Amino acid sequence: MYKTCTVCGSIHLFNSNRCQKNKYKTGFDGNPRKDLGHKLRQNFRLVKLVKLFKEDNKNLCALCLLDGVVRSKQIEVHHIEPLKNRPDLAYDYDNLICLCSLHHKLAEKGVYSKDYLRKIKPPLGV
Repeated sequence: MYKTCTVCGSIHLFNSNRCQKNKYKTGFDGNPRKDLGHKLRQNFRLVKLVKLFKEDNKNLCALCLLDGVVRSKQIEVHHIEPLKNRPDLAYDYDNLICLCSLHHKLAEKGVYSKDYLRKIKPPLGV
C-alpha cells in the first residue's frame, strides 16, 4: 500500500518511515516530539492528575508566592524530574510543582535547580 507524502508530495510505501526531503523520520520511533514524556502527557490519567494538582494548589505559582505577587493567571504543572528521564515519577505528587508560564520556561531551561524547586514547593492546600 502506498501513501502520498505530506512533506514532498511524492508517493511512498505506507510503512516506510523515511522521506528524503523530510529531515525527521515519520512515525513514533523517529519523531522527536513523540518521546515517552510526550506520550505520557497525552495520557488521560495524567491530565486528570494535573487538573487536581492545580486545584489543590489553588492555581498559584509557587515562585510567585515567594515574591508575594501573582504575575500570570496561566498556571502550568512542572515535573521537577523530567518525564523523559523519570517516567516512573509521572504520577507522583512530590515530583510536581505549579508554576506560571514565565517561571515554567525558566525552570525548563534550568535556571532553578531541582533541589530549589523541591525546597520551595508549598504544602498542599497552600
